[in-house]
Amino acid sequence: MKSAKKRASFRGSFSSHGNDNADHCSNNNNQNNNNAIKRRHNSSFMKLPMKLLSSGKYPKTKIVKESIPALDDEIRVMTCDAPFMKSVAADSLCLLDRKEVIVGELLGQGQFAQVYEVKDLKLRDAATQELSPSQAAKRHSFVSNFRTCPTTHPHRCCSYAMKHLKKDLLISSTAKKHRRAASNSEAEIAAGDAELPMDQQFQLAAADLVVEALYMSRLAHPHILRVRGLAREGTAAFANGRYDSYFLILDKLSQTLDQRIRHWRHTLGQPQETQLCVKTEYAHQMAQALAHLHQRRIIYRDLKPANCGFKEEDGSLQIFDFGLCRELPKSKTNDTDPNEVYFMTAAGTHRYMAVEVLLGQKYNTKADVYSFSMVYYELLAQEAPFLNFDEAHHKKLVCERKHRPQHFFGCVVPLSIQNLLGDAWAHDIADRLTMAEVVARLEDILVNTFHRKLQDRPGGVKVALPDGGKKEEASSPPEQNQVMVSAGA
Repeated sequence: MKSAKKRASFRGSFSSHGNDNADHCSNNNNQNNNNAIKRRHNSSFMKLPMKLLSSGKYPKTKIVKESIPALDDEIRVMTCDAPFMKSVAADSLCLLDRKEVIVGELLGQGQFAQVYEVKDLKLRDAATQELSPSQAAKRHSFVSNFRTCPTTHPHRCCSYAMKHLKKDLLISSTAKKHRRAASNSEAEIAAGDAELPMDQQFQLAAADLVVEALYMSRLAHPHILRVRGLAREGTAAFANGRYDSYFLILDKLSQTLDQRIRHWRHTLGQPQETQLCVKTEYAHQMAQALAHLHQRRIIYRDLKPANCGFKEEDGSLQIFDFGLCRELPKSKTNDTDPNEVYFMTAAGTHRYMAVEVLLGQKYNTKADVYSFSMVYYELLAQEAPFLNFDEAHHKKLVCERKHRPQHFFGCVVPLSIQNLLGDAWAHDIADRLTMAEVVARLEDILVNTFHRKLQDRPGGVKVALPDGGKKEEASSPPEQNQVMVSAGA
């Protein structure tokens, strides 16, 4: 089987209200990003003439400015039947203008967005005067906390990062091809997966970023990355014609999960049995975050190691990049049936996607459970699942013949964990665990297999402690050079 360096990524949104007759992905449409993104097209999307786009003489600021009406229409469609999205956002968010945020080094990037270190915050009086007194006070408090000296007030010092769209979205497809030809990096290859006209690609990417902000500003959980600030003018900020006008201010992370796995692999070689407990604790934290989403009828849809990271302060695991998550359509059974499924378009990263999603079938939040099992396996084995499978082999062996990962590369994994994986990546939705059941099974493993003690913490989460009751340091500290979350899609 040939090695598949490029991980196929699918992007999409829900079919209207889960109608059985609504458009949904088919087997033929699950071949590349381009088809998946096309399924999301809204008739209101601006379309510039192809002759103009291909000539290279395209109005970049016009693309950004005129994306606002189409973007707002897309957001209205996404939120028209989404109760959680209509809830009030966190009152503590700081509203900033792009010129007030001074950025430093590039920390990470994905297909459509980039993440930069926030180096400084310089408030402008004109912007402050347009806000309410309470929001103006929040801005000053936010800057004060950010600038506090880490030596004298370490508990108040804050590290932030800013996420915004990539400038590359406003580069012609011809120029992108030249860039990819001159670069051998996987990031550049992945960035070219979707060859849409730039105006449509910009609008779709902007819609995902706004959706991410809408969800993250309403979610509060110890294992979900916090958004601390947003563009003051919302989507109207694009009126100035700049690609980075709309942005999120996020907590800065020290390392992503895929980077930590790679660090383990390079420094320790094969998986170590002494790390099984720490890895299971990470899986427990991840599962608690996903269970929090599922309780609110939210499906994440893009769980993978690159979308998990670690806080600098306490090393706890955080999930981020919520651009593909959605609320489930209205239930016909009042949520009494955990196996009720819905028509939704394919979304996620190929090797972590549930088989029913890849096959274009109806699915529900148990698709996240399947993805979780693949990430947990990768944690344990320190190798990605189905690493050498191309799309044809993946469909034939995984989706049709029910093949699952079997090797842990010399590490003896307890039977309790193997049984959990088997029940979490079950082929049939009815046989697969719910995320709440996954959390309960993980807690049983931590207590009875690893002899940990569970302690309730603020935010409704539980943390695993050794017999002595004091949390141990992670057995694999972050690398010396700080690295930040990837920007996702």
